[in-house]
Amino acid sequence: MTDIRKLILTEIKEGKLRKLLGVPNSKNIEDVYKSGKQIASVLMKKVKYEDALRMLVFASNMNPENRLFKSAVRALKSNFSED
Repeated sequence: MTDIRKLILTEIKEGKLRKLLGVPNSKNIEDVYKSGKQIASVLMKKVKYEDALRMLVFASNMNPENRLFKSAVRALKSNFSED
């Protein structure tokens, strides 16, 4: 395993995204949030840009058929980018 991958995997805590978004364990994130922009906005109020991006990219890779997380990544990059 590469060092970067180890770093990413050790920083991911199960349920952190769900907790930050205020989604109960009994529901899916997709049931509560209907737009990626909404998710990006909530995350940016609670964590730094890099952390939000890391969580959303991970979620979109874990759920490739779900476009909500990909939409959230695009919204984060276009509306909150730290260029």
